[in-house]
Amino acid sequence: MAQLKYVREDIADATQASVIASVIADRGSLPDICALMAHSPQGLVAYEGFSRFVRTSTSIDNRLREIIILRTVQLLGIDYEWKRHLQLAAAAGVSDELIADLASWGTSSLVDARTAAALRFVDRTATGADSQAAGEELMKFSPTEAVDIALVVGFYRLVPVVVTAFNIAADDRLPPAHICMTGVD
Repeated sequence: MAQLKYVREDIADATQASVIASVIADRGSLPDICALMAHSPQGLVAYEGFSRFVRTSTSIDNRLREIIILRTVQLLGIDYEWKRHLQLAAAAGVSDELIADLASWGTSSLVDARTAAALRFVDRTATGADSQAAGEELMKFSPTEAVDIALVVGFYRLVPVVVTAFNIAADDRLPPAHICMTGVD
């Protein structure tokens, strides 16, 4: 249970209700992270704008975007987003075999050169380890794609701050990221 109560339609004030209605209209539902962020309606509006861009408007294709997201949240151990993106990755054409190989993607025959460059960037920046050297990997993409890849990774570095600070639980019906990282239970 989150440390703050989720703001749902039945307890929202007028400002919160308006923002919640907008999220539901855009997403079809109100994810728990958004229900928690509704305590700060302007913050939720800003978050949703960034989220919408990352989900629907980047210059990188959906498949690569989902691989980048999965690897970022895998490295950060954020089950909440890992579980949310498994189905999105499958819908974008990411195979179960590639998802299983993400922890050891460097030795996977399923990873092409373009994806490998993006994953090297993710591995060097997701945890903040080596961002400057990682930027060289982005030079293998167009300038727009390079910026968009950095924004996707940055967004998914932001999400864990909120998820962990408020203990937002992942859907327990899906496998956690750490199982897919280590290959063991």
